[in-house]
Amino acid sequence: MFERNDRYLGLLSIICGIIGYLAASKWKILMAADPLGPSGVPKILSLGFVILGIILMGGTLFLSTNTKKERENSSRQNFSLIFLLVIICFAYLVLLPYIGYLLATPLLILGVLIAIGGIPLKTVLSVSILGTIVLFIVFYSLLKVNLPLGFTKEYVALLPLRF
Repeated sequence: MFERNDRYLGLLSIICGIIGYLAASKWKILMAADPLGPSGVPKILSLGFVILGIILMGGTLFLSTNTKKERENSSRQNFSLIFLLVIICFAYLVLLPYIGYLLATPLLILGVLIAIGGIPLKTVLSVSILGTIVLFIVFYSLLKVNLPLGFTKEYVALLPLRF
């Protein structure tokens, strides 16, 4: 999991976290409804960067000595999985305006879960369908986000989904 380059990435993460925290500390609070002020969230994120950097640097101390062939095979498998996931996401982005959120999102979730593998088909189908319904209700109905509906726009307009 951890590579030798992770110590440099961890160090960079720690430096960026410290710089971000110091920069956010200098922001002046003119008027804020948030008790933490405008610098609260950036400070929390900066601390997260520092913690993750420490984890990355600490993980390099416990490196296992894998052979070079094992690392090459692992890298090749990871690259092919990433490439497949990029193709699935690109297809989702292309289909989304035409077939709409309600039909494209289950296909995206289905494709990602099948690509990852190791999940029973019944679980994949139920997660993709129920996940899409839950996300649609949360974003479209509760948060009032205008999702691309494609040709399903007329059918969704018939449903009393906007609260």
